[in-house]
Amino acid sequence: MRKPARVTILSNEFFDASLGRSGGFGWAAREAARCLRRNLGEKVLIDFWHGEPPGALAGGFASAHSDGFTVRAAIRSRSSRIRALMSRAPDLLLTIDYRPSFAATLAHYDRVPTVVWARDPRTPEDWHRIQSLRIPGITHQPLGVTAIDCRGLSTLNERRALPVAVAAKMPHLADKCEATYGLQASGVLPNPNLVTDFVRTTPRDSKPLVVFLGRLDPIKRPWLVIETARRLPHVDFAVAGKLQVGDGPGGWEPANVPSNVSFLGQVDGSEKQRLLQRAWLLMNTSIHEESPVSWLEALMYAVPVVSTVDSGDLVARFGAFVGEHLGDGMDAVPGLVTATEHLLEAGVRKSAGESGAELVRREHNDGAFLRALAGMARATGAASVSDVLS
Repeated sequence: MRKPARVTILSNEFFDASLGRSGGFGWAAREAARCLRRNLGEKVLIDFWHGEPPGALAGGFASAHSDGFTVRAAIRSRSSRIRALMSRAPDLLLTIDYRPSFAATLAHYDRVPTVVWARDPRTPEDWHRIQSLRIPGITHQPLGVTAIDCRGLSTLNERRALPVAVAAKMPHLADKCEATYGLQASGVLPNPNLVTDFVRTTPRDSKPLVVFLGRLDPIKRPWLVIETARRLPHVDFAVAGKLQVGDGPGGWEPANVPSNVSFLGQVDGSEKQRLLQRAWLLMNTSIHEESPVSWLEALMYAVPVVSTVDSGDLVARFGAFVGEHLGDGMDAVPGLVTATEHLLEAGVRKSAGESGAELVRREHNDGAFLRALAGMARATGAASVSDVLS
């Protein structure tokens, strides 16, 4: 009987509050693992390595569990190097994007086939826009805008026995990979299923409901949701996300919130599905995004998107893009108000939402993910993993 293939997923975050910050990268790590588990069962062994391990994990030998998977620290200390020497190497290493903190792990496992899943490749131009960010009424620089230089992946790759393969999350991101990592994308690895059991269990709210879905970090500019809501008192706004940076220097905390705005905290699973089923629109007010999962999740439920960013023309096609607005973005509020009112019209909303749902179901699903990962695995030398995935 063939030994199960071991796939290790390396990320700097997981969708688990006990393991630090959570967001799109954490979602990708968890959903890739879930996809492998539900489709391949005992044919594959899956574990997680944390690129920025919190607490006891940072010591190297400790482990935790998340969603039924074992989580250990990536190579960052002497003890984690010792553990790596004592452990079986993966048959395939899948990294969620790339961060400099992954370098020691990729160097140690230089003969392990490795796929870097480019989820949010940020070019120098992207960082220039991000660094214009300001919080209204605050002069100091917000948290989360310091540029991360990922071009060291190219130098690291030259020293590895097996080169890494870079896989873009969506086709339009491929052009950004060389400027971000110093390496060209060699393929596309789409998202697995965004919803595994698509059943509408909750009716859409009778009163218009606009949902914001994401961390309440300054880069997301959630204050624009509040200011838009203030001008649309006949519309309810639900803000679903965790406030992770606090109210210290560089952080943001809501104040003077109108009565039509509710803060739900982080939502997940069936709670998030019910919220999106109730929604009329999804609002995104970030200064930077790269086709976030929240857009695709909303479109799965035929919920159009109104946004201050547009990656891959998704918003222009399936909602309303109000144009680029740098800094605190307050000059975007009139456009957000107008776009929201327009999309709340039944015919407009239905057409945009249903077209978006068709695209997401066609391009982001387990089958497409497994086929693409199998191809990337074979290209990197992991033929045994490719055979299991195929």
